[in-house]
Parts: sequence; structure tokens; C-alpha cells
Amino acid sequence: MNRILVYVFLSVGMMTVDLALPAQERPKVDSAVSFPANSRAVSPDGRYAVMDVDRGAQPYHTAFLKDLQLNTRRELFDYDRHVDVLWNPGSTLFAVTDYSESNFSNCRIFSVNEKITTISVLDQLFRTLSESERKTLRWLQSNQHFYVAASTWTSPMELKLKVWGNGTADPNGFTRYYPLRLEMD
Repeated sequence: MNRILVYVFLSVGMMTVDLALPAQERPKVDSAVSFPANSRAVSPDGRYAVMDVDRGAQPYHTAFLKDLQLNTRRELFDYDRHVDVLWNPGSTLFAVTDYSESNFSNCRIFSVNEKITTISVLDQLFRTLSESERKTLRWLQSNQHFYVAASTWTSPMELKLKVWGNGTADPNGFTRYYPLRLEMD
């Protein structure tokens, strides 16, 4: 159960009250929030929110990171179709799966610290795979439909990826899951 501390100041001093958050107010860590269907994905600690802003022209949407405590925001990226945002449990990183085309997705990791470089999940995954698994995954990429997405955070720096698709290379379709330990700059 998530808990929040509320400080109450009385004339005799300070008292700490421990309140349980109702289930509907708990931040979702292991379920992605889809944009533009939703307009914000709040970090588990409640400090940050990835916000979606609709635009009248292409690209049709812009995502921002808002620091709710400092009331500042920074532009992250533009997108045309839809994206899923998945915060890590430490509220320091979030995975964004951009379904940029109907037959392709791109997954990246962003940090709340703007000095940390954005990570291409697929590039980092290829660096961690064996040679034979790299060849298999490259072959599967030749399908007409190839998607990679953040499935769940297994720890603040470890992510489970879902890779799936179908096409001429694999007409029956495939789904694979890969663990990925992030290497940050």
C-alpha cells in the first residue's frame, strides 16, 4: 500500500500523520499510460509528469516533462500517432514506446535529469545479445511489422522488453521477451 506523510503544524510543535492513498490515486508503475488517449503520466513519487499537448498541425502531439514540485517543464519530443509511457519505480527514468508507424515502433529511455542522454532501447539490446541472437533478431526486423516496447520495470535500472511482429520473414508471427540492464552515460 502506498503511503504519504503529511506534516501538521500545531501550536505545540509538529506531528507526523501517515495516510494511505486510495487505490485509484496510486501511481501506476507497471502499466503504461497511452498518449494521446491520456494527457499525463505521473511518476511513482508524484514529483514529475510526462504531459501531452495536442497541436493543430504535424507533428500532431508534443510530450513535455513537468517537474510538479518546481513547476518547470522541458520539451521531450514530437510524435504523430501514439506513444506509451512507463515510469521506473525510482521515478528517475521513463520508457517511451513510440508507435510512429502502423508497422513499427521505437522505444527510448528518458531521464528526469536532462544531462543524461536518451537511450535507444533496441541499440542497447543489440549490444547485450549473443551473436546468434543478434542475427535472429536482425532477421526478424526484416518483417513488415516489427515492434519493440517496454513491458515492465523489474528494478530501477532493469527493464523487460517485448519484441513482436510478423511478415515475410516470419508469417506466423513471433513474440520474444528480453531483460535489459540499462547502461547510462
